Amino acid sequence: MINKHYFLKNLFLILGVGILPLYAAAQNQKNDQRPNIILVMLDDAGWADVGFTGCNDIVKTPELDKMAKDGLIFNRFYAASAVCSPTRGSCLTGRNPYRYGVYTYHLPLKHEEITLPEILKDAGYRTGHFGKWHLGDIEKGKGKYGEKGVYGPPGDHGFEKWYSIWNIAPTWDPYDPKNFLDALNQPNKDTNRLMPDYRHYYDNGKKVLDSLTGSTPKIIMDHALDFMENSHNKKSPFFCVIWFNTIHTPIIGGPQYLAMYKGLDPQLQTYYAAMTAMDHEIGRLRKSLRNLGIEQNTLIMFTSDNGPKTKVGGSAGPFRGEKRSLYEGGVRMPSLAEWPGKIIAGTSTSYPSVTSDYLPTILDILNLSMPDDRPLDGTSLLPVLLGKEQSLRPSPIGFQYSGQQSWTDNQYKLYRADQEKARFELYDLLNDPYEKKDISDKYPKVVERMKKELEAWVESCRNSDSGADYPQTTDKL
Repeated sequence: MINKHYFLKNLFLILGVGILPLYAAAQNQKNDQRPNIILVMLDDAGWADVGFTGCNDIVKTPELDKMAKDGLIFNRFYAASAVCSPTRGSCLTGRNPYRYGVYTYHLPLKHEEITLPEILKDAGYRTGHFGKWHLGDIEKGKGKYGEKGVYGPPGDHGFEKWYSIWNIAPTWDPYDPKNFLDALNQPNKDTNRLMPDYRHYYDNGKKVLDSLTGSTPKIIMDHALDFMENSHNKKSPFFCVIWFNTIHTPIIGGPQYLAMYKGLDPQLQTYYAAMTAMDHEIGRLRKSLRNLGIEQNTLIMFTSDNGPKTKVGGSAGPFRGEKRSLYEGGVRMPSLAEWPGKIIAGTSTSYPSVTSDYLPTILDILNLSMPDDRPLDGTSLLPVLLGKEQSLRPSPIGFQYSGQQSWTDNQYKLYRADQEKARFELYDLLNDPYEKKDISDKYPKVVERMKKELEAWVESCRNSDSGADYPQTTDKL
């Protein structure tokens, strides 16, 4: 029997090269049933700032709660750092921030890093970023806080379409100058210094000057949904990153959402109103995917970039610490994944996972490889997503931030507050997840083993940060 595709291909060759693109397009259309990937991230949201973790019965996040019932809850999912920029870089590179020099906020992602959108774009995906960027300046000649900075917008790191802001914006009416005060009309020293240059969104490099009113998460989602629909109409799979400004200051509550929390302390009323406004956009996202008929072929992963700021209303629930701390409250995030038909609805996992796992997981799903052998800190979560959970993570998760260090394996966590002065603490996260009892004196051999592993990993990160992982060229791969 003659193979139909072989016959047609050779017929087109006979008829002329002008018909070949039609055949290629048909084949690409057939082959591009690869899943769409959406990464959603909150800003400064803690473990107890959503409903699905079961730690807060006041905040209303019904859409996330529905997503949790239809997907997979991660009970031990970590941000790669205790602050935002480093974690964001880990999502795109699969590497710990200390490998690529983003030790804290405001630092740019090195151009020599290979990013997930770059790999997927080369593989035929459309790539889009929407919301907070914070991995490089997005307007030429404008450094952070007016200083000379490093230009590195999303478009320089593999994103074909981007509607992004350098750092933070009010969660309601983002261009209204009075909203660059916090919810209680107290000056916010960080955001006041950002006006007017850094309150603007940029649409593929063009400053957005039009009036932006209402829910900031809605503004972001509007553009993300347009990108998804456009990609679907072009029959192209897409990789979409949605990084909300919520729930970072300045926190502003919209009137209809504030009304849902009457009688609460004004600070909590505003905080929860902003969270619920964001949650509404999660509902729009999921509904849009269903309307397009692509929900079965779309993976959504949701998390936060670091722990909460308790002074503005955030909460890590029972966990110790908050933003800027490497105790669990600073890095253990409320996290979900949904992939209808692939992920078993209403399930949860305690498999230790981290934002650096995004890249190897997505490459594993698509049967793609890294272009070189530079060290990664993430591991593929595909078996976990598919319900084939492995009992043990193959390697521990390392953390560094502002002198702190920690090393977390399947059971134990080694921690010290100052790498030069403080002694090591040891916690059994399976039996003491809230880090109430330091057991380092009881298990000195465990401390010594984990200490050696941590030191070797820290040295590996230093080696990477020195540029050893990059080709000996100034050109980006």
